Amino acid sequence: MNIKTQKRFALFNVALCKNRNMFSKGQIVFAVLFAISFVVAIVMAFKKERAQHQKNFKGVLKLLLGFILFILLLFVLKHI
Repeated sequence: MNIKTQKRFALFNVALCKNRNMFSKGQIVFAVLFAISFVVAIVMAFKKERAQHQKNFKGVLKLLLGFILFILLLFVLKHI
């Protein structure tokens, strides 16, 4: 291992070992429950408005494909 790699691993180990008690169990439980409830709420809202999304965003897939092709074209032109 070179010096740069050793420094990265050392910083990573310090970050892991130093902050073991950064959050209490209550904070971790709250964060997990909040994340789960947030995802459930987003999924429910999306399902509720799914028909509306399909009507309003008809050509979005073609637009996304166009952006991806444009970025790929730029990438190819840069590396020729």
